[in-house]
Amino acid sequence: MERSFWASLDIPFQSFIVDLVEDQVRAQADWIGQLRRSARFAFDQAAEYAGFGPRSFKAVVRGQSVLNYHLNELLPRPETSGDEDGSTIGAEESYV
Repeated sequence: MERSFWASLDIPFQSFIVDLVEDQVRAQADWIGQLRRSARFAFDQAAEYAGFGPRSFKAVVRGQSVLNYHLNELLPRPETSGDEDGSTIGAEESYV
């Protein structure tokens, strides 16, 4: 699992380095998004190995909560003035 996590970042990291020259802010936002997606994918793979019993389900839900908390703490989404539907995202909102 850990190996597939790092392997999933290989090509996106190379793109990130190249994209830094053109638009540093956008490249950084894209890289953070890739890190978040890769972490969630790795967690989903681990959750599948946990099984489907009640104890496993409880552990997965708890683990997902911890993962989301730390992702939001370490890799915050950049504030935007608005998304496609015109709404704004405030710094106080939680991303899950």
